[in-house]
Amino acid sequence: MIEKKQRSSSLSWLLAGLLFNFFIKHAYATGVVAQYASGCIPSTRDKIGENMGFHVQFYHYNFLTYDPKTNTGTADWDTYVSPEYINGGFVDYGMFGETYGATNLTYEFVPDNTNLALQKGTLPPGFDYSKPFYLTNWTFLATGYFVPPTTGVYTIYLNYIDDLGVVSFGADAAFKCCLQNSTATPPQSYQIDSLWSSSGPTGVNQVSVALDAGVYYPLRVFYVNRQNIGGINFGYTDPEGVYHNDWSEVVYNFEDASETCDAPSANSTTYKPWTGTYTSTVSTTVITTTGSDGIPTTSTIYTVETPDVRATTTTYKPWTGAFTSTIGTRVTTSIGSDGKPTISTIYTVETPEHNAVTTTYTPWTGAFTSTIHTRVTTSIGSDGKPTTSTIYTVETPEHDAVTTTYTPWTGTYAGNTRK
Repeated sequence: MIEKKQRSSSLSWLLAGLLFNFFIKHAYATGVVAQYASGCIPSTRDKIGENMGFHVQFYHYNFLTYDPKTNTGTADWDTYVSPEYINGGFVDYGMFGETYGATNLTYEFVPDNTNLALQKGTLPPGFDYSKPFYLTNWTFLATGYFVPPTTGVYTIYLNYIDDLGVVSFGADAAFKCCLQNSTATPPQSYQIDSLWSSSGPTGVNQVSVALDAGVYYPLRVFYVNRQNIGGINFGYTDPEGVYHNDWSEVVYNFEDASETCDAPSANSTTYKPWTGTYTSTVSTTVITTTGSDGIPTTSTIYTVETPDVRATTTTYKPWTGAFTSTIGTRVTTSIGSDGKPTISTIYTVETPEHNAVTTTYTPWTGAFTSTIHTRVTTSIGSDGKPTTSTIYTVETPEHDAVTTTYTPWTGTYAGNTRK
């Protein structure tokens, strides 16, 4: 059963304040979880308009009953811990403020008058929000990308919480890569969930993850103060063991892109064809990562160039034209027994048959030219159009049709043969 905060006297409030200051400075995790976190690789275009810090949205959290004349009421001790509220129901209570540059989410609030329900205050400068509002009862949702400067194990802490804190870390847990604003309202899952109690934070309060430098890791922080005293101490330790609650230079936010930008998984192969005739390892890279169990893992990345094999197949199809014509090409890809792709280009070529037109000369002894035969043929060309041809068989004489022969006479006079 959750112990509820009792605030019945000024002395109780003084003691609560002293306990608060002790816990927010000295209380550490009661539960630990080790996780693998997937990240994002946004492009330069995706990061246009990038802001340093968290995107924080501030929401109301209402009392069950409230009397404005006396500024007293009954706090709602149930809604804020319900799955419906945590997974998006808080939006229905209304957003009253927003910032895109929060670099420190740690704050503490002890109201001046312990007998009043609603009391205003201002947040520390790290929240990048200076307007006064009711710090006695409110909710915030903070989202951003954690970008580690060095590779190693980082531990995220929720050292103190009053009343509720839920932290999600990694792509698809906090929100989808490059879709921070549109997918962060309901968390997909979470690693830290902590609830206030009189003896300090309860639940899981820290998570350790092995991270790669320069990768963008989604981070989501959900917080509620149901009534009066409130606070959160949120920070991380770097691979050197140094604790930070200032998230400057390591957390960023930017507008949603048109699609996700997930980082490649731990094991990935990228194929890049080349025109060589042999397989060549052109480079190797060795990286070492430390898992959540503290054991280092050494990985070797091989960059290999494989030949982009191309085969050419030629199919011969005779035709009756008088010229050579390529009427079509087709490209196919097949995988050989060695697992390598082979790209083949098939060319369809029409070539003329030799002696497509044959003329035979047959001499004859006639005295005139004569067409003795005709024949009509139709052929379809590569363009699909029919061509009609008429073949004439013609006989022509080999010598002159008329021959004149001269015979000389041996007489001594010219005779007249007429009577």
